Amino acid sequence: MRTSSLLRTGIPAAVLIFLYAFSKRYHEGVTSNLPEMPSFDLPWASYRPTPRDLTAGHWEQHTPATDEVELWGESNCRVDWSDGKDRHDIPKETKARANAVNNWKWVVDDGLPLSEWSTTAFIERMLQNRFGMMIIGDSLSNQMMVSLHTMLSPPNEAGPAITKTTRAYDVYMDKRYANFTEVWLNKHHPLFAQLQRKHPEIPRERFEQPIAVGIRTDIVVTDAELDQIMHEIGNQTPVQKFFRSQGDWRDVLNKYANQPGWEGELPGIVITNCGAHWNPHYMAPTKPEDLVASYDKLLDFISDTMAHFAERMPLRVLHRSIAPGHQDCGKFKDPVDPSHPITVPPVTHHGWQLFPQYNEVAKTKYTSTFEGRTTGRPAYWDIWKMSAVRPDAHVGFTGKSWDCLHVLVQSVDT
Repeated sequence: MRTSSLLRTGIPAAVLIFLYAFSKRYHEGVTSNLPEMPSFDLPWASYRPTPRDLTAGHWEQHTPATDEVELWGESNCRVDWSDGKDRHDIPKETKARANAVNNWKWVVDDGLPLSEWSTTAFIERMLQNRFGMMIIGDSLSNQMMVSLHTMLSPPNEAGPAITKTTRAYDVYMDKRYANFTEVWLNKHHPLFAQLQRKHPEIPRERFEQPIAVGIRTDIVVTDAELDQIMHEIGNQTPVQKFFRSQGDWRDVLNKYANQPGWEGELPGIVITNCGAHWNPHYMAPTKPEDLVASYDKLLDFISDTMAHFAERMPLRVLHRSIAPGHQDCGKFKDPVDPSHPITVPPVTHHGWQLFPQYNEVAKTKYTSTFEGRTTGRPAYWDIWKMSAVRPDAHVGFTGKSWDCLHVLVQSVDT
């Protein structure tokens, strides 16, 4: 399936990160087809080793419109029935809205075509390191994991039953929150044996481990570490702790760091994202200026920790910018004109107005290139522009309120 199609169906951030994170060395090694099963094609003939800014682009409506819902489902799409359910054909309206949202494609401003997405190429690359891709962060990061799972599930060129999923949950206020997700290559699928034959250098036991791992951790650090960060910036007032999930990503990385590597092992790809829970409501009574200062300390902690793990195994780390929420998202049916200034949401107790400041801290602190990319020091990945112009793509009316922060899985993946 072509990347342009996937960008229309809702996984741009995940696709762009995957394409940009690939190394020249890897592409030089996988440009040939897999002869035993011609459907498993690795289409990298158009690969360009110079990194491109794939987030510098714009949305164009796809014509003619396609019924992507038939392929990918309606996912978490919601429609506005606040005036009463009896006045709506909710299934019909839901499908129509999902199709309307995902019938936009991302076009890079440099005018060059995007490389093609290949499920097989992704799986092959992820098997060439110890854990594949690891996505760490809050519910916005969890959405990326859901989108990735969608990309690896049917329909795709490799056929059905490629992946299986295991999950663990936290329970908070009588609700279950997935804090740990693993996606595996199904050993009964022909690709499993085929890749084993193609890559005798990869330990056989590696094929029995995940190709992608998602860890939900709302603030990345523990309660005690949060207190320590606040003390370092001079905030001695106890901080309210209102977090749904605190999966320990360091235990998971440590498990893989303790495993032996192999000659030719490629860097594992780690994507981090945090900040949506670093807000005045969840951390009351912390002042906004102290939240920004403490977020700076948090990013130092992430960078130092990743550098420590990179001493034990090859890593490539991306820190994704926080995507914006939009006020009154239900009023929008299409992307907004990018030539208009993108306004910061008004002051809210969820702290959306702080997101640009957090992103500026990350942009200043982390390099935007991949120099020294296996050192574990994070590179900054800015997706603000591509998501800020899509107020139409949020989840929408949930029955009691509007979710104008999270997005449809098949729209702008954040």
